[in-house]
Amino acid sequence: MSIDARPSRRPSRRSGRGSLVPDWAAARALAGLRVCAWIAAASCGDDSTASSPDSGSPELDLGEPEPTDARAADLGPPEDGGSPAPGPERFLDPARYDCRARGPFEPPSRPYSPGCHRTLSCDVPLVLTDRAGTRLAPENTLAAARAAILLGVDIIGVDVRLTSDGALMALHDAEVDRTTDGSGSIASMTIAEVKDLAIVADPGDPEGDWSCERVPTLDELFAITRGRIVVGLHAPSDTTPDLDALLAHYVVDNDLGDDAFVYCYDPGRCNAVRTAQPFVPVVARAYFGFRLGTGDLALTPAPLAIEVEATDEASAILPGIRALGAKSFVVAFLAADAPATLVGDYDGYDRLLADGVGGLLTREPHLLLRALGRLEE
Repeated sequence: MSIDARPSRRPSRRSGRGSLVPDWAAARALAGLRVCAWIAAASCGDDSTASSPDSGSPELDLGEPEPTDARAADLGPPEDGGSPAPGPERFLDPARYDCRARGPFEPPSRPYSPGCHRTLSCDVPLVLTDRAGTRLAPENTLAAARAAILLGVDIIGVDVRLTSDGALMALHDAEVDRTTDGSGSIASMTIAEVKDLAIVADPGDPEGDWSCERVPTLDELFAITRGRIVVGLHAPSDTTPDLDALLAHYVVDNDLGDDAFVYCYDPGRCNAVRTAQPFVPVVARAYFGFRLGTGDLALTPAPLAIEVEATDEASAILPGIRALGAKSFVVAFLAADAPATLVGDYDGYDRLLADGVGGLLTREPHLLLRALGRLEE
């Protein structure tokens, strides 16, 4: 595929089926991203019928993946400039969800009935964000979850790690150094030792009182989120499939089937989840070079969704994802968040939504909600 590396002028809005990547950002957004997904009709778990490079199913490989933490600022704006988008505090005062807040923490009215994330016939595009509420508060904290609820986000992703005494806690990194005032591996600490550490805000977080925030346990998290927002539990890629299995058991044992699901990255980890709990809700992530063959994607029951990067190649497999009985969740970090954040250009969201996706994973949830008409200043 040939791509003109020169940024084009700001694209105009359009209706109908669109491209997953805005024109001006195509070269930069595609560079370093990868989607490998094979979709075809086959029986679940039958390796003999799984697609292969010679079988005629598309292998979508765009090179090495962009790091998960790549910021929108790495992309240059369109030539005609524009105004940066407002921050989340324009829409939601941190005093309503930081350490000064006393609640209640209830979501605004949503444009769908409960359970939309589990229903393929519900075609309302869902708003997903990662690390409990990126850009709203320090990541993977109760404050972030409270903010996401109040803002009206539909699904939050939460990274989970184990302490030395077996506690499931919301933390992205293997070490506590980046997000707390402590140091060391969480796997070598007890829950009491982790709870002694104070959360350290990122310079990009809104100004607020985060002094009471600590690394939360899953029990603490679901005490806030149950019945208010859906949570996707994610075992980071440097952990073992044993953690995926623990998360599957946690969802079932705590009767969270309507309130949570488990993310899985590759066939082995998806199998670990479904072996532990055959009917636990899962979302498969079909990118970063993992070859999710037909037998891996066609889980029974079907995954709630299959998550893909926002590329033109990915748009070609969206109908196949729906044919499997799953929604499509599309990562909007580079294709839509970048132009929206830098120059207030929301057309990237329009293009992604024009493909009929089931939801967008964003690190600017306030901007996506605004683009959907679900949030006003």
